[in-house]
Amino acid sequence: MALLALLISCLLAGAIKADNFYWYKNSVVYQVYVRSFQDTDGDGIGDLKGVIKHADYLQSLGIGAIWLSPIYPSPNYDFGYDIADMDNINPEYGTLDDFNALVKAMKERGIRVLMDFVPNHTSTKHKWFLASEARNDTDEKYSDFYVWQDPKGYDSNNKPIPPNNWLSNMGTGTAWEWSEKRKQFYLHSFLVEQADLNYANPVVRKKMNDVLKLWLSRGVSGFRMDAVSVIYDNVECGDEPLSDHQNPNNPNDYNNLNHICTLDQPQTYEIIKEFRKTLDTFETKPKEAKLMMTESYSDFDKLRKFYGDHDSPGSTFPFNFFFITDVNQGSNTSEWAAIINQWVDLIKEDKWPNWVLGNHDQHRPASRFTDEWVDVLHMMVMSLPGTVLTYNGDEFGLEDAYVRYDEGRDFQGLRAGPSGFETMSRDFQRGPMPWKATHNGGFSTGKPWLPLAPSFWTRNVENESSEKNKRSHLNIYKTLVQLRKQQTMSEGSCQVQTSDEGLILITRVLEGNPTLLTVLNIGDFEITVDLTKYRESLESKLRVVVGSFNFPATNSVRASSIYLPPKSGAVLQ
Repeated sequence: MALLALLISCLLAGAIKADNFYWYKNSVVYQVYVRSFQDTDGDGIGDLKGVIKHADYLQSLGIGAIWLSPIYPSPNYDFGYDIADMDNINPEYGTLDDFNALVKAMKERGIRVLMDFVPNHTSTKHKWFLASEARNDTDEKYSDFYVWQDPKGYDSNNKPIPPNNWLSNMGTGTAWEWSEKRKQFYLHSFLVEQADLNYANPVVRKKMNDVLKLWLSRGVSGFRMDAVSVIYDNVECGDEPLSDHQNPNNPNDYNNLNHICTLDQPQTYEIIKEFRKTLDTFETKPKEAKLMMTESYSDFDKLRKFYGDHDSPGSTFPFNFFFITDVNQGSNTSEWAAIINQWVDLIKEDKWPNWVLGNHDQHRPASRFTDEWVDVLHMMVMSLPGTVLTYNGDEFGLEDAYVRYDEGRDFQGLRAGPSGFETMSRDFQRGPMPWKATHNGGFSTGKPWLPLAPSFWTRNVENESSEKNKRSHLNIYKTLVQLRKQQTMSEGSCQVQTSDEGLILITRVLEGNPTLLTVLNIGDFEITVDLTKYRESLESKLRVVVGSFNFPATNSVRASSIYLPPKSGAVLQ
C-alpha cells in the first residue's frame, strides 16, 4: 500500500499535558440547543429544567462541559441571537433560579457550564437600542451605542439612500435600516431586528465586559462567542468592492462583495483580547482556565490571529469548521490530512486545536455524510490532540429533521421563500432530541416547535444506550470519550499517515504507556492493512479497544492483516 503522507510527528508530551487548570485539553464540550433538548412543561419548547432532567445522561457521556445556546430574553427573530436583555433568562426557558439549579446539578457531576455570548449586536427591542434611537445622551452615551450613519442622499421619491453598498449576511439586501424616529440608518450585519453595537465606543466595550463578569459570577466557566469576525466595522471605508464570486441572479447575495470594511478588521482582534483579559483576571475558586471559543468562518490565516500571542492572548481557540466546510464524502485522504495537519501543527506555536463536526447552523454529520461515517468521524476527532465539540444528538448519529416551508420557524429560511427555504433554513438541524421510541420521542407532551427526525423511532437515546446494542453509535461514542482521558491520548505525541486507498492512521505514543493506533478506512472499497509497513516494532497481535459498528467483531487483530470494510475503523492498542 503506497504511503502518501507522513504528516505530523511534532508533539512533545509536555506540550499538550492536561491538568485541572487546563481542564478543556482532554475534554469534550457538548452543545445543548436548549430549545430542542427537553420540554418539561408541555409547550413544545425545551427548557432549563429539561437540561437538568438529563443531567445523568450528560454525565454518562463523559463530557467536560456543556455549552448552552442563547437563553436570554429575546423576540426570537433569530431564536435567541437577537438578545433583548443580556442579564436575564428568557421565561420560555425558565428563571435565574432554574439556571442556578442547572449550574449546581452540572457541578455535582463534574460538568462545567458555558454560555453563548453575542457581542456583535442586540435586538432592536433592547433598552440600549431604544435609548440610542431616541438619542438619549445620558452618562452612558446610549446615542452612540450603535453604528448610526446619515443617508448618502435622497432618491427622486425623497427616500433616504443607504450610506454605502454593504450587504446583510442573511441575504436580505442592504445592511442598513432607516430609523424614521432618529432620521439615520443603523447597521445590521444580520437581520433588521439585530442592530450592530458600536465598538468604537469604549462605553460599549465596558458594558459588554461587564456582561461577561456577571455570568462568570453566576458560575459559568467560559463562553462561546458568536460571529466575532464582524464585531468591528470601518465606517470610513466606504463601499466594498465586488468579489470574484458574484451571483448575477441575486444582487442581495452576501458573497457578491469583498468584505474589506466589515470582516476581520484589525480592531476586532484587540476587542477579543480585551474579552480574554476579563476572563483571565476573574477570580474563581478553585482556580481554573476560562474557556473562550470564538465563531468565525474566516480563512485559516485570519483564524490564527484570533489566538493572539503569549503576552496578549485572545481566543482559547477559534472554531475549526473545516471538517464542515472543506471536506465531504468525496474528499480523499490528502484533503482530510491537510486540515488535520494545519491545526495540530499549531501546538508548536502554543496554540490549542479543536475539532468540530456539527452545530445548530449546519446540517448534521449523519445527513451531510451517511450513517456509516458516524463512527469513523468520531474516531478521527477523538484520536487527535485538541478539544472536541459535539452538537447534541450527533453523538448517536441523529439525522436532520425534515421541515416543510409551512412548518418552518427560522426567519433566514422563511424570508428566502418556498424556493429558497431548503437552502437557507437552519430548521432541519434544530429538530428536537429524541429520547425514546414513544410519543414525540419523549421530547414533549405537547406539539414540538419543530418536527423530529423521521428516524426517531429507532435512532433515539434509549435504543442507542441499550447494553444489548454495544456497537451502537452512542456506546461507541462513550467509549471514545473515556479513551481520550487515557494518558497516551491526553499527553502523547501524534503521528498521522495516509494512503491513497483510503487509509488514515493516527498513532499516539507516550513512553511508559500503551501505544494507541486508530485505523480508518474512509474509502469506498474494503482494504486490508499491513501496519508493519507503517510502524516498526509492532506486536504481531493488537488488542481492539473499540471498533465501528461495521468493523469485524473481534477482540484482537493481526498487525500484518487488518481488514477494514468501507467507512469503518478501530482503535487498537
